[in-house]
Amino acid sequence: MIVVSGLAPGPLFEPADAPGNQYIDICAPSRDVYRTGWDNNTALSSGTSLAAPIVSGVVSQILSINSCLSSAEVENIIKITGKPIPDADEPGETFYGKVGAGRIDVLDALKFAAGQYDPITSSVTWDKPLMLNGNLVINSEGTLTLTSTLRVNGNYKITVNPGGKLIVDGGKITKACQNSWGGIEVWGYTNPSQSPATNQGVVELKNGASIEYAVNAVSVQNGGIVQASNPPFLNNRRSI
Repeated sequence: MIVVSGLAPGPLFEPADAPGNQYIDICAPSRDVYRTGWDNNTALSSGTSLAAPIVSGVVSQILSINSCLSSAEVENIIKITGKPIPDADEPGETFYGKVGAGRIDVLDALKFAAGQYDPITSSVTWDKPLMLNGNLVINSEGTLTLTSTLRVNGNYKITVNPGGKLIVDGGKITKACQNSWGGIEVWGYTNPSQSPATNQGVVELKNGASIEYAVNAVSVQNGGIVQASNPPFLNNRRSI
């Protein structure tokens, strides 16, 4: 369930028609919103009865892009792509903490639902359920820490290049729909020493992390490093 409140015509919260409280998940326009009227006309109306259908429409668009998403993943996409509301995003403001993730951002939500990400070149943490709908590359000086579930659609892969690092810390990487996903490729250099780790790509699996339903869960290329304890490989065609 997604709890929706409303926004004024500008970027501000709309307390007249949209109560703010700690249960709100996201806000959408609710004041002077066009709707269908009698005799094939349109009319302006206000209230959260206008805001909620906007969010429902975004949910439908998200699922039209990626039908493999779970309800929790759809809700997460809407929340993490929400934008701050100027009169409710700082401590001390009247509606601070009462507007959920803020203003819904349709374009960013749809981009996020597509599950395609730029190469990772810095330290990034993914701590919410996400979908991957394309190949993901972790380049030199990039570190991805995954503490939640990442579901991968199709035969896509995660590639860790020399100097890059993937840390699955209690998280899980698994398939999105029916078919297995490609798996993780960790690359290195044949001749340089394994130390320092910047000479090689590194995959670290810890604290109950798991890799599931992959064609090749982890494949090591030319000296990449894999650090794992309590074999975290489940239902893969090939583990390592």
